[in-house]
Amino acid sequence: MQHCEDLSDTEIYGALHGVKPQINISSRHSEMMTIALLDCIAEKNPERMPQMWETMSDHFDTILQCKWAANMALGREAFLASAEAALSLFVDPESRRKVEEALAAGLDPPFDALRTCMQTRIGSKIYAKYALKVQLLSFRGRGQGCGAAHLPRL
Repeated sequence: MQHCEDLSDTEIYGALHGVKPQINISSRHSEMMTIALLDCIAEKNPERMPQMWETMSDHFDTILQCKWAANMALGREAFLASAEAALSLFVDPESRRKVEEALAAGLDPPFDALRTCMQTRIGSKIYAKYALKVQLLSFRGRGQGCGAAHLPRL
C-alpha cells in the first residue's frame, strides 16, 4: 500500500470487497490485505467515510482479533508494532501508550488508561491478562479509601 497513490474512498471500498476470501485469495492473504487497507484508512481518517466505517468497523475489529489470535505467540509488543495504525482506530493511542510505558517499566498500568483500552473488543483481547485487575480496581474504587496500593501485582 505504501507504493500506491492516495486511494479514493471508492477505491478503498472496492478493494475491501475485492480482498475477501475467495477461490484465488486465501483467508490468510485476505487478512493481510485487509490489515493493509485498514492502515490506509487510518492514515486517511475514517471520519471521511462514515457510512463505510459504520458498516465495516465490526469486520475490521474481527480481523484484528484474528490477527492477534494468530500472532499471540510473538507477544503483545510485536503485535502492537505490526498493527499500530490499525489499532489506533479502535484503541485510544494515548491510553495504549500509558499502559505500555507502565508495563515496560515493570509497573501496574494506570487504571483509567487500561479501562479505556479494554473498552474495545480488540483491546480487551490484548490486555485480557489485566481484566481481573480492572474489575477489582473498579469494585474497590467504590469502597472507602481502597486503592491500588493494596492489590497484589499481576
